[in-house]
Amino acid sequence: QLSLQAGTRTLVDALDLKPRELDIVRHILIGKDNSQIAASLGISVGTVKSHVVSILDKMGVDSRLAIACLVHDLQARLN
Repeated sequence: QLSLQAGTRTLVDALDLKPRELDIVRHILIGKDNSQIAASLGISVGTVKSHVVSILDKMGVDSRLAIACLVHDLQARLN
């Protein structure tokens, strides 16, 4: 299972995401959809969608699967 550990500062730095974007990524990594993420974080689905678009752009990828793959790759390189 892929996860972003709070203590993994180098991974957080490598991703260069805002704290809320990291929250979204954590939820994406466990397979939650936008409505589940919104409910969990107490924000609207539209806000989740905006964050996902920003995350995709910052990470230079085009899908949730690619987000997970990139995080996995970064974790492997940093360990």
